[in-house]
Amino acid sequence: MPIIYFLIAALISFFGSMQPGPVNLTLLHSCVHGHYKRGLYIAIGGSIPELIYSFIALLFAEALAPYTQLLQTVSGYVALAFVVIGIAFFFIKSKANVEEVKERKSGFGSGFLVSIVNPQLILFWLGIIAAMNLQHVDLLHAGILSMFLFAIGTSVGAFLQHYFLIFMVQTYSGSNTVKLIKQYGNKLTGAMLILLGLAQWAMAL
Repeated sequence: MPIIYFLIAALISFFGSMQPGPVNLTLLHSCVHGHYKRGLYIAIGGSIPELIYSFIALLFAEALAPYTQLLQTVSGYVALAFVVIGIAFFFIKSKANVEEVKERKSGFGSGFLVSIVNPQLILFWLGIIAAMNLQHVDLLHAGILSMFLFAIGTSVGAFLQHYFLIFMVQTYSGSNTVKLIKQYGNKLTGAMLILLGLAQWAMAL
């Protein structure tokens, strides 16, 4: 079912976006100061690059598809990168300061620009696609609709995570939400990357 690819992408994107990166900090900066509508526009703008980069990753994966051994090698290296980066995320405490964030006039533009300068998302999604293929979840031969839904899912998952932060600030408080995302955001993302990397590496053997 094509919807499965959407759900997989959305779930991975949701947890992969938890770290206190530029988009989340920009979003929290607006929401902490009560600018929730602006925060919503930042969330929308910050989610679109996921769609763009996942689509580019799909193009790369399709180009590599005839070279099964090469795709498996790429998957192995990306798995190692996931584990290393995941360990770094898990153990390195974020020193980011929400108050130091500089915003642009456009909330949508702020979200889009701080997110688009993150081309490593191509490697991230390429690794995910390769891992899915190794586990016989063959996205590349599932049809245009499945690939389209996968790309949309990456963006929707990121948006839901950003919207979750807005909800947290509105429901609890800005300071508590900032504290939580700085304390546990990196750990959640790190744990996810480590698990993905180990599973992908095991499948690549």
